[in-house]
Amino acid sequence: VLASNPNLLAGFVLKAGDGGKVGTAFVDVFRSEACVHKDARNLGMVYTVGPKRQDCPSDQAFLAQVEATAQNVCLACTQYNALAGAEGLPRLEVLRMPLVSGGAFAGKCPKDAVAAALVR
Repeated sequence: VLASNPNLLAGFVLKAGDGGKVGTAFVDVFRSEACVHKDARNLGMVYTVGPKRQDCPSDQAFLAQVEATAQNVCLACTQYNALAGAEGLPRLEVLRMPLVSGGAFAGKCPKDAVAAALVR
């Protein structure tokens, strides 16, 4: 996939602890000429598969999955940075993260509870 995409320098994936889709994190690193707004600090994108409240038996179970997803994203970024130096790749210095599993995915679970789970 990397060889066929002229915009990517590297790509990494960290599967969720249970091996499922929810919580899996992807780190894509852009070639310097493909950085957003031509700013080298916009060097990549991290994507994750967040849980859906409707797939969980309770708000607490949903929030536990949100927290585990955020932990896996952090671990993916940390592991990428550990490899980056050895591979001559740029390090991730800042990560901006939206409200993963917020909005429609949260059902009636309050957004502030989802946000709190993401930063625990």
